[in-house]
Formats: sequence, C-alpha cells, structure tokens
Amino acid sequence: MRLCSCRILAAAMACCLAAGGQDRSVSVNTPDLGATAKGRVALVVGNGAYKDNPLKNPVNDATDMAAALTACGFDVVVKTDCSLDTMLQEIARLGGRAHNAEAALFYFAGHGVQFDGANYLVPLDGVVEATVMRTRCVNADEVLSQMQGAGSRVNIVLLDACRNLPFTAGTRGGAGGLASMLAGKGAFIAYATSPGKTAADGQGRNGVFTGKLLRHIKEPGLSVREVIERTRAEVASATSEAQVPWESSSLIGTFCFMPPPPAGQAATPAAESPAPAPGPVASLPPPPAAAAVSGALQVSVNVARATVKVDGKDRGTAKESEPLRLTELPAREVKVEVLSDGYEPQSKTVKIPLNDWANEPFVLQAKARVVQGEAK
Repeated sequence: MRLCSCRILAAAMACCLAAGGQDRSVSVNTPDLGATAKGRVALVVGNGAYKDNPLKNPVNDATDMAAALTACGFDVVVKTDCSLDTMLQEIARLGGRAHNAEAALFYFAGHGVQFDGANYLVPLDGVVEATVMRTRCVNADEVLSQMQGAGSRVNIVLLDACRNLPFTAGTRGGAGGLASMLAGKGAFIAYATSPGKTAADGQGRNGVFTGKLLRHIKEPGLSVREVIERTRAEVASATSEAQVPWESSSLIGTFCFMPPPPAGQAATPAAESPAPAPGPVASLPPPPAAAAVSGALQVSVNVARATVKVDGKDRGTAKESEPLRLTELPAREVKVEVLSDGYEPQSKTVKIPLNDWANEPFVLQAKARVVQGEAK
C-alpha cells in the first residue's frame, strides 16, 4: 500500500515554479448578478502527475466524482493535473457560479500539506517550502471563503489529500497532518482521514476514501452526514482503522446529494444501492421526540479512546472509529471536556440545539515528554 507520506519530495518540487514573490491568494470574487446560479455547482480537481512521486489515482478519483455529482444534479467543472494559475482561476469562477446557489461543492484529490495551522493544496507546479508556501500553493481556507462569500446556502469541501507535511525536521511552522478547518455557518468539510494520520492511495482505481464515498453518494435520501458516516465505517474497516475519515460541520438543516424517491415510489433496489456497511459508526437517529426541551450531541475524537464529560459529569467514551452520541441533553450551552491518557485535555462550550444534533470534533495534542525535568 502506497501512503501519501512517501509521495512528496519538497526539494525536488522547489524548482517547479519561477514566478517568485507574486501574490497568489484567492481573492473573493464579486459575482455577476445577471448570471445567478440557482441550483448546485461543483469544482472537482484531481492532481496526480507530479514531477516527483506522482500519484496513481487522483485523476480517476476526480473523473468518477464528477460523474457521480452530475448524477446528483450538480453543474460540475472537472480539472485534472492543474497548475497553480489554473486552480486559482477555477476557484474564482466557482465563486461566481455559486452566487445564491442551493449548494456549492469543492473536491480535491492530490497532495495536501499543513503549515502554520493552515492547509495547502499542492498544484503540479507548487513549491513546498516554508518561505514560499503561501504563494505557491492553494490555501484551502480561502477556497471555503470564496464559496461562502458567494452566498450559497450549503458549502461542502471534500479533501482526499495527503495528511503528512513533507518538511525536513526543524522547519518552523510545520506540523504533521492537515489542520482542522473552521466550518462556518452552512459549511461541511470532510477529510480522507483524521488529523495527523496518512491516507492510502488505494490498490484499485480509486483512493480508499473516494472509492468508499462513491459507493454511497448517490444513495437516495441519505444526508451528507450519513454519507460520510457510512464512508467512514467502510474506510475504517478496510484499513483496520489505520485511516478514519474526519469531518467538521456547521450545517443547518439536512442536505442530500440524491433526494429521496417521491412518496409512494419504491426506493432504489438493494442491488443498486448497497445496504449500510456493518461497523461501529451508524447514521444519527433523530433525538427522542419526548424530549421537548432537549437536544443531542455527537463527540468525535482523533485518538483511540477518550473520556467525555458534560458539565463535569462523565458521560461515556468516544473512539476514533466510533463517535460518542448523547441524547436528552438540555437545550442550552454546556461545557464539554475530553480527556485521554498521554494527551492534553480539551474543553469547549457547546450550544445544544433544541430537538437537533450538535456535532463537535475534538483534536487532542500529545503531551510533551519530560526528561530529567525538562520538557522535550
């Protein structure tokens, strides 16, 4: 199995681009009000033909994802083996196409790295060096900002990218794995694996994450959360939990890639729509109807096991492959604490919505080792 951590040689990529010093950030596009999009729009990018350590599957991933999204009613632009200029141009065009759309989606397969807490998507001519990273790669946060600035109701980002930073030891600002991005209102972000872990390119036509995602994205009536949950269960099972997809969401309401069949019409036969894969991660049920003044909470973590406390009370254990789901919580702000041996504890204040779910991911950081009284 070929892992992303082996795919990029930073020194070899450093000479790929000659336009030094130019500002390559994504500017927020002012949409043409005369060309308002009202449906679903998507930009799908797959980069594989890197000069050093090329990737086998991203072009296939992008091609197959574009076909699936088209079947789900998206107006799709698909680009493969893109330069930096092409990526920036198409992202800006996505902002114009997404003006007041029902949904905007960005999918990327290829190399991705983290630097100074931001995630960067690597074009074919990208340079993975600390001094030029910000101007020679695409900042994923700016892609999401472009989409949100267009006023689309739902914004979805799907990243099937490498989770390892290819900097040499001692490079300041670098860290392993992609950073967890802040999902603003109406946004849903899914990663091929949890923070700090590597994503497998896959032995077949597609990467492991994209291959499993394609199995479920066209299932009628599944929400985007359910699609990712089923994908997560299958990826975790296929990789013996070495790879567990991760998500961050601030969606309001439910978004389905493929709408449910009309009332009275039979659902898609089981042979065409696979049954939910067995595994610890199941779709979220609605909160109990009897809980008139309560809501529910899902807590996901990036470690094997973690204890979850709500308002100081132990409420159970969350696992990397099995989020903890709590129902009948008071519909108000609560303090959620997550603790795991060997990791720094985390806590945050979470607002529990009335008769709905709050979805909170926690990224725990390993404690510093102490040797002879000094932190290492």
